Amino acid sequence: MDIPSVTIKSFSMKFKQFIISMFSDEMGSMSHKRVLATIGSLCLFTTFVITKSDHLGDLVFYMSMAFAGLTTIDKFTNK
Repeated sequence: MDIPSVTIKSFSMKFKQFIISMFSDEMGSMSHKRVLATIGSLCLFTTFVITKSDHLGDLVFYMSMAFAGLTTIDKFTNK
């Protein structure tokens, strides 16, 4: 059974729009916090799966939260 290329193209465009909207804020621009939170979550998950070390997982968690907290500095700076 052949899948029409139009259906695959339509799905890929919708998926791309979903990903872009997931990382965008209310005004439509990319949100650094959402991108960093996603990267941090992926790193944390990978750390737990590969090493199974709670201490290393805690380190990755605290670093991710610190970096996400540091992205709030842009609210207080003049653009």
